[in-house]
Amino acid sequence: MKKTALLTSTLGLIIVAFIIVTSSCKKEDLEKTLTMNQQTIYFHANADAADGSDNILIDSTITSELKQQMEANGVSLDKVKSVKLKTCVLRIAANSVAQGITFDGYEFASAHIKAGSMAEQQLAFKTVIPQTQLTEISFDSQAQELADFLKQDNIELKVQAYNDVDVPATDYELDISYDVVYNVAK
Repeated sequence: MKKTALLTSTLGLIIVAFIIVTSSCKKEDLEKTLTMNQQTIYFHANADAADGSDNILIDSTITSELKQQMEANGVSLDKVKSVKLKTCVLRIAANSVAQGITFDGYEFASAHIKAGSMAEQQLAFKTVIPQTQLTEISFDSQAQELADFLKQDNIELKVQAYNDVDVPATDYELDISYDVVYNVAK
């Protein structure tokens, strides 16, 4: 009798657990991830003296491409669950490289994002820039949630760097990509 009651009780718990698990799996629960590449941002920074302050390389408003890229994939913005930085690469443009310009003289750099009434947030950073004639640096990610920023039509982007020597006027390219997680129907 005890074995039967125990078996019935255990079987009942298994059935209840199965019902809970299967009923919580709705159509919206299927997630997909896509990599979104922001169009390359080209900009010019004026010469900067080594005066002990950060050099603002870019401080500009750009169009967020999240809505456009999600619509191209048949997904509305309300289905986007998460957006995180995948890569952020700052490169000295070819015409400036031809003049012998490198990242030597820069000690560290950071990229910041702002949108709407949201406070500015650090997007990525490079705490030590090797003094090895680099013309491209890959920033380290903060792994912060960026969906609310990129759901806005426009975002403000700022890249700043600290230089310990005078830096000539330079042309730059900035490539950014994001991992976007969104819900899809089965």
